[in-house]
Amino acid sequence: MKYLSLGAMLPIYGDYHDGRQVKLEFKSIVGIAKLLEKKGFDSLWIPDHLVNPGAPPSRFLKGDFTSQDIFKLDSFEAWTTLSALSTITREIKLSNLVICNLFRH
Repeated sequence: MKYLSLGAMLPIYGDYHDGRQVKLEFKSIVGIAKLLEKKGFDSLWIPDHLVNPGAPPSRFLKGDFTSQDIFKLDSFEAWTTLSALSTITREIKLSNLVICNLFRH
């Protein structure tokens, strides 16, 4: 019998909410990873972005793609985050959602 595997993608960067920056803390990532594991998720996926892809949505809606705010938001490095989560979780599989080989020579 085949079973459905369930995974979740966990963003590892801060964002904007109601026009203000929301700081991402590692303890939040740990809490989400533990909750996913407790609820029986099979895998946790983390994107490999060294620059936060988020920026105030209002700028993009206006067509302003030149904002420097994108470089001011928090972002955790994927491999380091996965390594840290591997010491905290036991059952859930951890992996990168995407890996950019151009970030690492």
